[in-house]
Amino acid sequence: MNPRSASSPSATEPAAPTRIAVGKLARIPRCTMSELQLLRRVELPVAAGLLLAGVRTAAVQVVATASLGAVISADCLGYFVLKGIAIQDRPQIFAGALMIAALSLLTELLFGWLQRHVMSPGLRRAQTAPTIAQTGVWTPS
Repeated sequence: MNPRSASSPSATEPAAPTRIAVGKLARIPRCTMSELQLLRRVELPVAAGLLLAGVRTAAVQVVATASLGAVISADCLGYFVLKGIAIQDRPQIFAGALMIAALSLLTELLFGWLQRHVMSPGLRRAQTAPTIAQTGVWTPS
């Protein structure tokens, strides 16, 4: 009697192809690339999108929270908000908040553009989902 269960593949069946996880990349024998070449040509281009996403998030948070510097009398956009609160001038509060939001949005758009253009073209194509016009099918997400 065969000890294998009916659901396990037999020894004669070919194994299904598997994807290599990035963490397992170090175990692959590299005949033509040194460690530095592997880092520069493979690992950094793959990680560039994720690294820039972190920088993008941090930059937007810094711009948005830099307005708190007005609390310690620093010259920044928060000055308009705090002065508007002090004299109860709602349009000035709104204008200061609008300037801070616009600068945060501009920072987000700039780093988003940078993130898309720094990534490898092959990775950009892999992350782009087909549009309705290309497929002719609408699928709700």
